[in-house]
Amino acid sequence: MLLGCGTVHVPFDVSAPEAIPQGVLGKIDPDGSTTLYLEDLDLRIAMRNHRPYQVKSKWGFGFLLFPMPLILPVPARVAEPSSSEAAVPHVIFLTFDPREEGFTFDPGAVTVTSDDGADLSMEAFIGPVDGSCTGTWAGSETVREFALNSLETTCFGLQFPMQISPDIGFHLNLSGLSQHGEPTLPLALRFAKFSGNTDE
Repeated sequence: MLLGCGTVHVPFDVSAPEAIPQGVLGKIDPDGSTTLYLEDLDLRIAMRNHRPYQVKSKWGFGFLLFPMPLILPVPARVAEPSSSEAAVPHVIFLTFDPREEGFTFDPGAVTVTSDDGADLSMEAFIGPVDGSCTGTWAGSETVREFALNSLETTCFGLQFPMQISPDIGFHLNLSGLSQHGEPTLPLALRFAKFSGNTDE
């Protein structure tokens, strides 16, 4: 019987909230995506700034136990940090699942505050689209308030003018959500580097 390395845990870094805001129910998943369970609406937040690690093959050792113990060289897979950041824009995806009618969302009201104190507004957005979060980018000058239909998943992608690196911390200021014309309380989440892994 040959015992060697099979499945390897491939780590990655991504920006994710340091904590769920006080007084709000929510969870942070192993992939760094976050769900907030608000009154009459669930909100999922995901970043597109994953930094994957590279999986490389290296020689290791395996053990042959039958018919006699032997140590044999076998290829093993290891994960090493990626050498550079992906050249893609800094995008935050917001996915809404309302349980009641009357919700609207203005994506232009969402801002990011970098750790150096700069307040950044989005420069382009996708949406409203379905849960696949794929669509055509529009300039921020076309932004307006959009209706969120009950029992339908609606996604927006917001692009901000900042570096993509998960090493850069920032605050996400969530505003622009209203119910029956009344703005809901804004939320602020501090994002920092989050390390997760997938199996290969």
